[in-house]
Amino acid sequence: MRRSSFIVFLITLGVCLSFSSRADASLQSKTQTLHIPSGAALEAQIQVWSAEIEDSKKQSPQPKPAAILVFGGFQNAAKVLDLLTPHLEGIGVSDVVLASFDYPFEPPRKFEFPASLRFAAQAKLMIHQTVEGIVELRRHLIEKWNVDPHRITLIGASLGAPFAALAAQPGLFPGLVFVHGFGEIQKTAQFQLEQSWSPKSQNGNAKWPAKWAWLVTPVAWCLTQIGEWYFAMKSPEEAVSQLTPETKVFVISAENDRFIPQSASAALWNSVLRSKTVVRERWVMPGDHVQPGPGGEAKIGQIFSKVCAWLKAQGLL
Repeated sequence: MRRSSFIVFLITLGVCLSFSSRADASLQSKTQTLHIPSGAALEAQIQVWSAEIEDSKKQSPQPKPAAILVFGGFQNAAKVLDLLTPHLEGIGVSDVVLASFDYPFEPPRKFEFPASLRFAAQAKLMIHQTVEGIVELRRHLIEKWNVDPHRITLIGASLGAPFAALAAQPGLFPGLVFVHGFGEIQKTAQFQLEQSWSPKSQNGNAKWPAKWAWLVTPVAWCLTQIGEWYFAMKSPEEAVSQLTPETKVFVISAENDRFIPQSASAALWNSVLRSKTVVRERWVMPGDHVQPGPGGEAKIGQIFSKVCAWLKAQGLL
C-alpha cells in the first residue's frame, strides 16, 4: 500500500481528539523512550492538551485525562502527531493525551521481488515489538501521565489496524477504533501485489510486461502464502473475536476501497460480531481510501466528526 495513503490515514485519526475550551489550556509535547520486554527501545511521542496534566504520579483534583494511542502507516510519530494538531481545536473536550511511537523497523516503500525478501527477518521482529510497545505505552501513560484507564482508546488505521487488533488484549483498551482496517492478511497482501505488478498499474510501481501478466496472480499467491507461514502471527480476526464486553468498538470502512478487498474489510467486522463486545458500530463511508489531494480534506472532516461524536457518546472523551 502506498506511503501517501498511510500518511493520510494517520491524519484522519485526529478525529478522536479535542482541545479544551478553557482559555488557560496549553499543548505539551514530549519524547519518551519505552523499554519493552524483548529488550528494544522505542521512541514514543506524547502530546497533551491540558493546563493541569504534569509528568508525575501526583494526584490531581481535576478529572483524569482520556488517552488516544494512534497507529497507522510507517510514518515518523512526531510528524504524525504534528499533522493531527490542526484538527483538534474547537471540539470542546479537555484533558486529552495523544501518543504514538516510531515503528521499530521501516520497510522499503515498494516491494521489489526478490530484493525486498532480505527484510523479512526484520519485519517479523517488528510485528512482535510493535505489539509489545503498544502495551508498554499504555502502561506508561497510566503511571506517568495519570490518564484514566477507563478512557483509553486504541486506534489502528490501514496498516496499523492489524497491530491494534493484536495489542487489544481483553481489558486493556476500553475503546478500539479501526479506520479502513482489514482481516484476511494473506488475501490483502496478494491483492496489493497484484495491483502493483499489473501491467495496468497506475501507482508508479514497476509493471510486469503484458506478455507475463498471466504470472502475476500465481506468483503473488505463492509469495503471500509463504509470508503467512513465515510470520506465523495470530490473525486480526482471531484476536478481535476474543474481545470482551468492556471493549467498545467502532469500525470505519470505505465503500469503494481500491486498496483493501471488500472481503477483508468484512472479515474484520464479522470478527467483531463474533466477539463478546456489546457496544459495536460500523460505518461504511462513501468513496475510496482517503488520500491527499482534491476532496481529501472534506473526507477527513467526515471521519473527524463521526469518530469524535462516537467517542463522546461512549464516554471515552
